[in-house]
Amino acid sequence: VVKATGVPSSYFATEEAAEKATDATSGLSITFAPLSGVGDEAASYTYAAGGITETGVIAQQGGTVAGVFTSMLSAATISQCENLVKQLL
Repeated sequence: VVKATGVPSSYFATEEAAEKATDATSGLSITFAPLSGVGDEAASYTYAAGGITETGVIAQQGGTVAGVFTSMLSAATISQCENLVKQLL
């Protein structure tokens, strides 16, 4: 779980692009799916690495960014991550 305040409004789009570039160079394939109703901008994602499926939700509202990241070992769903992010914002 992460939360940051005082971030620029361009952070979400910039960070998403940087993450995709990093993942591409390391051979990972990550797909972000836009979410509505969570902050000003939000996305969920899922990718597999080392036999473990990672899932998460990241969102920005104004100058606040919140994210919940988990592996399927925890059995958390995207919906549960989304609900926690809403509370953090």
